[in-house]
Amino acid sequence: MIVRVIIQEQYKNPLENNEWFVDMGDWRNAEGYVSSKLFGWWRLKYDYSTILMSELLDNGIKNDDHLYEISDIEWFLLKDTTKAQLVEGRNILISNSAEAFLYGMSETHKMLLDDPHLNLNSEYFNMSEDAKRFVVVWDNIDPTIPNMYPHIDFVNTDWFLLEAISHVDTVTDRWVKEVNGIQQNTSTTRSNPIESYAPWLVNIPNYRVAYDKFIEQNLSSLNAKRHDFVCLFGYNKPHREDLFNKMKENKLVDDNVVGSYDPRYPNAKYEPTELGVRDGVRGLNDRTVAIQWITNCKVWIANETWWEGNGAHQGHITEKTWKPVQYGLPFLVNGAYGTLEYIEDLGFKSYRDVFGDYIVENDFKKTNDNIIEIVKDIHPILKDSVDYITKCALHNWNRLHQMTVEQRLHQIEVKLWN
Repeated sequence: MIVRVIIQEQYKNPLENNEWFVDMGDWRNAEGYVSSKLFGWWRLKYDYSTILMSELLDNGIKNDDHLYEISDIEWFLLKDTTKAQLVEGRNILISNSAEAFLYGMSETHKMLLDDPHLNLNSEYFNMSEDAKRFVVVWDNIDPTIPNMYPHIDFVNTDWFLLEAISHVDTVTDRWVKEVNGIQQNTSTTRSNPIESYAPWLVNIPNYRVAYDKFIEQNLSSLNAKRHDFVCLFGYNKPHREDLFNKMKENKLVDDNVVGSYDPRYPNAKYEPTELGVRDGVRGLNDRTVAIQWITNCKVWIANETWWEGNGAHQGHITEKTWKPVQYGLPFLVNGAYGTLEYIEDLGFKSYRDVFGDYIVENDFKKTNDNIIEIVKDIHPILKDSVDYITKCALHNWNRLHQMTVEQRLHQIEVKLWN
């Protein structure tokens, strides 16, 4: 069983701004516990237990098969004497299940500055080697850090793939079964209400049956669409700023859907005006999708959270990349090297055989140069390959439809308990 360790203040160093933890705002409360935020969130029923740190240490509870869980922030803040006591004879689970970084490991606060390089804290995993077993759960596809610490079991959650799969549950009736003559949703996992991110879908007659046809019809007019691409930027980061500036230089902004809720960028065309709440802050819901982004645009450009060459080895595939899969669009990714190969390993088409290997290792600027050249040449590319691109987009939707949230959670559990 996973046992969440409740850490009293006497075991922690004070939380303060320093080289490894600065100006994080709402992120300070973003502990991604496996027990509650992963399994406890996605499953409608999930049992785990808790124990006070004082109970665990004072009673000498060890050498059992439980996984004793604390968050990455809590591990960072633990006093060295407490760490030494905690790891001895125990299986330790450090979790930040929806993020590609660990607090205290990289200078994550620098993501808004001009310097694109993020340092690593070489002391973060001190004493991990003394545990009976040490497990880290995060959402990071980059193999560099796991290769640096072979004694640690790193488990990748693919958190945002779970979100994409839950979209299938929302827009289809695959879990609706007749039980004792009554139609019931039999899914054991959670899905988000469609009104919270794509309310326009309810206007499609009988959309739970007709969604496949909506994707097919949208793809049938790919070459005739008004805009070449949609490219949303979110908050300003080095790779996003570089791509936006290159789009402006090449006069690619005005005639396409380009923008962000960040005031340093223009508002994207068709931006939904409804406000939502993210991390307790009032603002645009970053999961919301406007129908025109799907029906009026030929290609989706995903500006991922972390950039190639950031130095902290953070490969993150988020909703930014999975959105076009959910809605049946071809896509390009401004993100980490290895992203396209990882997508292929999951059974999806990455369009590498159409657009080429455009993500350049350790260089987001060259990656963006390649993306610019692709979108400048998008008309002949689509004209020559539209049938194949359509097949790829349909394949991706069908591949997503083959997956279930429970199936993916079970795969994570197998790695946890292996």
